[in-house]
Amino acid sequence: MATKGAIIEAIDPDGISRFLAVITDPNVAFILLIVGTYGLIFEFMSPGAVAPGVVGTICLLVGLYALNLLPINYAGLALMLVGIALLAIEAFTPEPS
Repeated sequence: MATKGAIIEAIDPDGISRFLAVITDPNVAFILLIVGTYGLIFEFMSPGAVAPGVVGTICLLVGLYALNLLPINYAGLALMLVGIALLAIEAFTPEPS
């Protein structure tokens, strides 16, 4: 590849790229998931209110999409699966008398 004398041109990101850069921050993605979960909980607690369910669903979808764009750490994923398995085992294990 001959790059001697090549002109460097800076391209500014468009609105969609800036939006994706904001939501793919793991902190923002998890905040969106929390807001979405609470929105659905409030919708189930008072079924006539439409706004919490709609906002919650949109936040959940955007948060899950943002998590889809993040790279996966397989050690962290394994630890989460072990934690979920331990919680399930604890739920079905009887207490000693």
